[in-house]
Amino acid sequence: MEGAKELLSSKYFSSFGYVVALFHLPPLVILSAYTGNLRTSERRTFSCPSSPDSRDECLVKYDEHYNSPFPLYGFALLCFLPPLAVCIAYSWCFVKSRVDEIEIALKPDTENPRRRRRLRTRRVFYFYFLHLLVRLVLGILFVVLQNFVFYPDGFPTEFACVSATVKPTVILNSTDFNVTKDDGLAIDCDNSVGPDNVTCAMGICAVNILFAILVFAELCYLSVRALQIEEFTFDSKFCQKHLFNQSGTAVTRRETILAMKGQVCEETEFLEPLIAQPEITNKCLLDDIFVDLVIYTGRAKHEFTDLSRRHEIFEIYLKPQLESIPIDKIDELFHPNEDTHTLLEHHAITTELRAITEY
Repeated sequence: MEGAKELLSSKYFSSFGYVVALFHLPPLVILSAYTGNLRTSERRTFSCPSSPDSRDECLVKYDEHYNSPFPLYGFALLCFLPPLAVCIAYSWCFVKSRVDEIEIALKPDTENPRRRRRLRTRRVFYFYFLHLLVRLVLGILFVVLQNFVFYPDGFPTEFACVSATVKPTVILNSTDFNVTKDDGLAIDCDNSVGPDNVTCAMGICAVNILFAILVFAELCYLSVRALQIEEFTFDSKFCQKHLFNQSGTAVTRRETILAMKGQVCEETEFLEPLIAQPEITNKCLLDDIFVDLVIYTGRAKHEFTDLSRRHEIFEIYLKPQLESIPIDKIDELFHPNEDTHTLLEHHAITTELRAITEY
């Protein structure tokens, strides 16, 4: 099963189509193995009680009449191997490169968030539709061959074998007591495995009909969607909607922004020196680094003297103003003070004047 999954990749099929294609394997293994076992039992249990010496000859005639040209296990292989071969050929030989190209184009790209060019060809849609059509024709063909060509008479339990090698038997009648029959003798043979073969044949036919119905349903769905929406048949749209089952565009502005934020947070989690220092093994988190914080509610006024060094100018900004109020706890940042009172009163007066003007 794992090897089949590698050959049948899910991205080249719809979810429904992939399940249908993959489920050809269980009946292939189960029915072919069981019918092969029945074939072995048939060759062992086939009997002709009235003429045991003619058993092998009668078994050959039974096979020519009821198992020609394929024994039932061979027909089971014939029913389920070709559809799998069609699926593998479709995915690996016809659409693999195009679907892989579209899959890469639909993935989010944080470095280039622009929308990719959509492919308006219909290559993937046509090959997908064609491979479904071939599988449908194969399913119908196998049902017709089984019931009207290969096994129209089924697998009877009783079989009358006419053997020319049996010694003629004297037949007595009222006119001549020495008349013999020289055209052979009908030998009654018994095939106890016949009912089991009939059951397996019905199972093979039912599975073929079921797969044909499921494939036909997907064909009808694709036909309706193609008639309703012309863009559905374009390669990019078909792969996105039907094969990848994506509801919308994979790359959006919001997703790009979130991805960039996550990338920035990830790259700036640790404090890294500009010059690598191999002797430092313990990384320091940026969240563990504290700096002095100075907040001004009004216009900041700084007195610069004749300073020529940059670090001295920078230290001026970190010095508190004369009217600044120091805080010891972060909660004190929201307490009203003299400077914030002035701002609140100014805001209240402005709001009241605006309301009077509008009135």
